[in-house]
Amino acid sequence: MLRYPNAARFPAKAWLALLACATACRSPEQHRAAADRAVYSILEERRAALGLGAAEFTIEPPRDSLRQRLSAGEALGPLPLIQVLSIAAENSRDYQRRKEDLFLSALDLTLERFRFEVQTKGNAGALLSGDGDGATRSSNDAGFGLSKVLGTGAAIVGDLGLNLARDLTRADAWDLTSDLTLTITQPLLRGFGQRIVKEPLTQAERDVVYQVRAFERFRRTFAVDVTSRYYRILQQFDTVANERVNMENLQLLRARNQEWARAGRLSDIQVDQALQDELRSKNRLITEEARLATQLDDFKLFLGLPITAPLELLLSELEQLQDVGLDLAETQAIDVALAQRLDYLTSLDSVDDAERRLEIAADNLRSSLDVVSRTTATSDAGRPLDYANQDLTWTLSLELDLPLDIVQERNAYRASIVTLERARRTADAHSDTIRGDLR
Repeated sequence: MLRYPNAARFPAKAWLALLACATACRSPEQHRAAADRAVYSILEERRAALGLGAAEFTIEPPRDSLRQRLSAGEALGPLPLIQVLSIAAENSRDYQRRKEDLFLSALDLTLERFRFEVQTKGNAGALLSGDGDGATRSSNDAGFGLSKVLGTGAAIVGDLGLNLARDLTRADAWDLTSDLTLTITQPLLRGFGQRIVKEPLTQAERDVVYQVRAFERFRRTFAVDVTSRYYRILQQFDTVANERVNMENLQLLRARNQEWARAGRLSDIQVDQALQDELRSKNRLITEEARLATQLDDFKLFLGLPITAPLELLLSELEQLQDVGLDLAETQAIDVALAQRLDYLTSLDSVDDAERRLEIAADNLRSSLDVVSRTTATSDAGRPLDYANQDLTWTLSLELDLPLDIVQERNAYRASIVTLERARRTADAHSDTIRGDLR
């Protein structure tokens, strides 16, 4: 029996220790920083493995964003294309959403990796019980556990429990005991094998690869979209300028015709025709100016900027635009596309995913047969963590679950076959679409 000179103070000391432990735990900001480090490390590794090169990636909004400065009334000078691309990457809502999708896929992967690491748990509690005459018993419990899932499907669970109890109706003494339990569960049929057990982790790893590819392709097509919109607006500026010059020329022609009509050299019909041409030109100018204003508003919305913010583009960019030829035969272009198109590579990998899911569905049709080994040791009072052979008990059992009512598993297996065939057709169709587009 374990005795304390001043046993009444022990619970207070225990709770102080628990309080110190609680205050040593991480804050929410520290957990957030740890998650970010894990995610950004995964994304950096995946980009390097896919040969996409290093790129600075973060989902955090900039502290001093252009949108905030524009909302505060800051004016911008003429923006070259390269600066507009930077603005789009910083402020576009769609671009931010795509980055968040990539981040969340890597975040899911960290959880799947964690499932195959050594996991720990701990708990503590205190209990005071009694009757109508007052408190009769006080106890403090604490537990610590470890668990690990192996590639074969085996689950190892170890638990250590401590109990400190005192009978308040008797002598002032505390009894400390401990319990130690080790359980090992190994599946022999359903759920056995690394391909089966680690399928969630495998799929999570591949999902990150798919998201990295999808984001990289979006980033490239997004740059093309921004550039196309930018040049279309510059072309519209040019169209408005031409219409304005045309209207001014028609105004001069109408004024000249009016003078010649007063001099008797032109008829009133010719003067009216010149006036009609001027009015039609003015109407076209108003239409083109309205189209330009709409394009600018749409472009600001596309960039994620305030719709009321002034936006001025660098008109000289249009003069620097040059056509660049691509000397590439049709067969070469198709071969390059099928080897480099990131979305096509993902569609091919999706076939492998469907094949693995079919294997998992077939495994779920089997019987479940597990070997369970459990060993428990309980110490004597006052002798924690001191176990003798007579303190140990163990069991070894076989647990069989026959596949009798497995309609859900049967349907999942049949659906997996359909999904596999669909994935193959989708990959073939993607290949045909690329070939047709290039032709």
